[in-house]
Amino acid sequence: MKKLLGILCAILLIAGTAGIAGAAPCTWTDTVDEDVYVALFGSYSYTHDITDDGFVPLVDLATDYVLTIGLYDDNRGMDEWFFAEFAFVDQPGLLGDESYSFAYENQDFGASILGLVQINLFGTLDVTIQSLGGDFCFGQSVLTACGESNSAPVPEPASMVLLGTGLLGLAGYGRKKFKR
Repeated sequence: MKKLLGILCAILLIAGTAGIAGAAPCTWTDTVDEDVYVALFGSYSYTHDITDDGFVPLVDLATDYVLTIGLYDDNRGMDEWFFAEFAFVDQPGLLGDESYSFAYENQDFGASILGLVQINLFGTLDVTIQSLGGDFCFGQSVLTACGESNSAPVPEPASMVLLGTGLLGLAGYGRKKFKR
């Protein structure tokens, strides 16, 4: 009977230490804040890196992202040739590519499948802004990625109760053993 009780306590102890939650919801952000002039038919490329915000490639999982870009008129006189500026935002894949509407101060762009692949493999996202008409300035770009963080496991409350029960059982078993 004592051996059975000892084995049961050991099993409870092992089961209590093994149970941890695997993933926690998380959001990672990266900001590229530069004042860069983009000439007529010119382009500007940059890379967002969310590993600076704690994202661990191939461990954490980004399931979605939003790219917010702010372009503004440069007022340098090139606009007299064109009535408005036209810009094209290019990110990995075809789904996230869109034209930029200068009617808004900042514009959000959705995720592309290849963009998600690049974020999950490397923690980076490459973006290119191409002028298709007029000239303008790049002001700011913010990448906000959402997903699950697997790099910092959190113990589950039930596992901690199981661990505590196993420790109490071992303490009680050991106390009985040494009393005799």
